[in-house]
Amino acid sequence: NSSQTEIVEDYLTPYVENLFVKYDAEIEIDLKKFEEIKFSNIDMMAFQTDQPFPVVVPSFPLLTNKNRLDYGKILNANKK
Repeated sequence: NSSQTEIVEDYLTPYVENLFVKYDAEIEIDLKKFEEIKFSNIDMMAFQTDQPFPVVVPSFPLLTNKNRLDYGKILNANKK
């Protein structure tokens, strides 16, 4: 029985990295828009009691432990 961390490290990260290589020429990253994303460090889970599916919104899946944008084309920030 593998932990979520082992699954991400052993299977998902290599798979996602292969996709980055395969589609590198087609991936476009708008850094201006990317940097406008506001993140929160507050974890939140909402549950509905007495429901067949109590989790209101499923947790966002962790697909990779990679955190660098070293793939794809960076879009020109001066373009509109």
